[in-house]
Amino acid sequence: PNFNMGRNLGRRLDAPTIRGQFGTLLNTTGPNASFFVDGVYVTETSSNLSSNYVERVEILRGPQAALFGRATFSGAINYITRKPSNELEGQFNFRAGSHETLEGSGWVSGPIIDDTLLFFASAGIQQYGGEWRNNLQPGDVNTTNDPALSQDFFNGPFIWSPNVPTGNEADCPPGYRTASGETEAGCPFQGSDNSKLGGEETIDSTKLENTFLSIHARNQIETNFTDGDVQVRGLDIGGLGDFTYTYAHNDSFKVDDGGNETKIVIRAGMAGSGDLTFGGALDDGEAPPDTFKISADEIRLVAGDGLGGNIGSRIVLSNGNEADDVTPPVFTGRMGSESVKRFVFRQDDAIDQNDIAQVDEHFAGNAPGVYVVHSDYDSDLDTTAPQIAITINNFDDLVTATDRLILSGESVTIAKRDGTDLDLVNDFDQTRAPDDRPLSPFKLELRTTALNLEANDDNDLNDPVGITLDETRLTITDYARNQTEDEAAQSVPVEFDIDATADTTPTEMLLFQERDIDVGTLTSLRTVLNRSGGITSHNNPANDPELSNDQNERAMTLFLVTEQGNIELDPMAVDGLDLRLTLLDEDANIEFNRDAGAYDLANLSVNTNGSLVFGGSTEPPTVALNINSDSLIQIVTGAGGGAGDLSFGEDVNFKANQILLQAGVDGTLADNHESPKVDLSSNVADADDPTFTFFQDDDEANTADTIFEIRQDAGYTGCAFLRPRTEHR
Repeated sequence: PNFNMGRNLGRRLDAPTIRGQFGTLLNTTGPNASFFVDGVYVTETSSNLSSNYVERVEILRGPQAALFGRATFSGAINYITRKPSNELEGQFNFRAGSHETLEGSGWVSGPIIDDTLLFFASAGIQQYGGEWRNNLQPGDVNTTNDPALSQDFFNGPFIWSPNVPTGNEADCPPGYRTASGETEAGCPFQGSDNSKLGGEETIDSTKLENTFLSIHARNQIETNFTDGDVQVRGLDIGGLGDFTYTYAHNDSFKVDDGGNETKIVIRAGMAGSGDLTFGGALDDGEAPPDTFKISADEIRLVAGDGLGGNIGSRIVLSNGNEADDVTPPVFTGRMGSESVKRFVFRQDDAIDQNDIAQVDEHFAGNAPGVYVVHSDYDSDLDTTAPQIAITINNFDDLVTATDRLILSGESVTIAKRDGTDLDLVNDFDQTRAPDDRPLSPFKLELRTTALNLEANDDNDLNDPVGITLDETRLTITDYARNQTEDEAAQSVPVEFDIDATADTTPTEMLLFQERDIDVGTLTSLRTVLNRSGGITSHNNPANDPELSNDQNERAMTLFLVTEQGNIELDPMAVDGLDLRLTLLDEDANIEFNRDAGAYDLANLSVNTNGSLVFGGSTEPPTVALNINSDSLIQIVTGAGGGAGDLSFGEDVNFKANQILLQAGVDGTLADNHESPKVDLSSNVADADDPTFTFFQDDDEANTADTIFEIRQDAGYTGCAFLRPRTEHR
């Protein structure tokens, strides 16, 4: 009851429905019910699972996230496999059908040594001629002896169960498994959680030769090859939890694909929180190797499930135990001398610069061609204090590359606090001399939802510093999981797409610096953002009738904070933005370019520690200053508790739905200052006072949703701003 299995696209996309809940056809947002074999998640549909080794099927109504993890909101389908039996038994099946369909399968189980060593084996063969004939290529299709176009697979069909309990399991203490992995006589093997395992799987190494080998285990993987190393064309190795890539692993596999590029992927935390470490335990008295080189054209280190679900999964290049006798890994190109062409450092947890592989220590001074630092950290899944996905704040031993550096994560912070300017992109182009950097091919890509750029001097020893942006070699785009991850949650995370492109900008961006934020900096930023798809202005909505106005009129929030300087604005540089301005210096001001037209914004918020003449200028203006906001205009002076009067320059006009003017912060005024106030008259004699206009619905002549509010620490003497006049409406 409450279960139905739908078949889509033949049998390729099974859609289980439990309790009436089902996912979309292509599962773009993840399934509501998932398949498991003995509690282990599988990506294949049930049509791909052989019934030979299935003892029973459990349909478990959800939610089942506590036992089976994500993608089980409506329930889970758990296949329980047959266990080796103590009696000889078996079964054989054969089926023939149209389109040259032939299927044969069978299984056999029984004792090798009664009550001690049992076995279960299954095998099957399937042939299908297809439904279409390829008339453009007569003869057999897709048959080749070219090793570059064929792949070999090996599945160990034997289950070895040594020391099977004879029913007297009470004799086995709960923690009998020793640290070395040995067990007491008469007790079955255990996992790290003391759960009983069916045994271990032994693989003939000759069957692995010249394959694209993918090998994953719940615990560690031992490679005791008696006939030397094994040559494979590619290697993907790792564990469902913690995994250590050892010296033995590195010596056991030789990755070589002839003249083709080679790739090594090393993983941990695939099905739960787990660290990826390097080196491994050594026998007593055994010295670590002089070098620990991991060589391939492309090397990927991955800790986590690729969806941020295993927060806490980390890559620990120091082996995790900080032992003095551990040789750290060195990543090199295929021949062990040149640079790695592509290197990916990816984990579910947040990433600090100290975590990342450094050029001198981990690349022998040869920076990779493309270096990707990617965090799958998801703040929505973390119940602890908010974290930054990627933090770069130490430029002494900087992560770098020869061609492209990609920093990708939900949030990225790049801060330079040594008293020099933050120069994007030149500060990251460390493989070239400073004079050669402006013309180098190096590019910096920032893929993030929230980008924070900071330049200041912690010691206050130098002149005010700021941020410089390279318009031609810098790319800033949004971070979207569906660009790099399969939301349906594969058992092996979908690879990070190095060449993926986004056509949207980040949701939030912060520029924090000491000196003036000038028009040149904002113009360069706008050029970079426009190249990434631009910002949808409220003057050019997509007007999709299925979406709300907010979705049609997407606005990026830009925070501009200056510690010691002014902020210069130009309409073209900030058009369509949700603009948040903060001036920490009490004498700072905002300078508007009036000649370029009106300022059309999504929102405007201004906070100053001192007084502010909004729209004031040293020279008499020739045109009016028009500020238009889709929603809110908020101006707060005296935010730091000091004197903070708010007044206005000549001919300043506001238009919004809500307008808030505030002088002082709710009685926090210092004793040595007069009470700040809001003055709605122009500070220029005989000049027009500011005007305030509200948007209203074209069909309803009312302003029920509009707000005009004034707050000030000073008393409202005279109430001059309440005089009935058409400008204040």
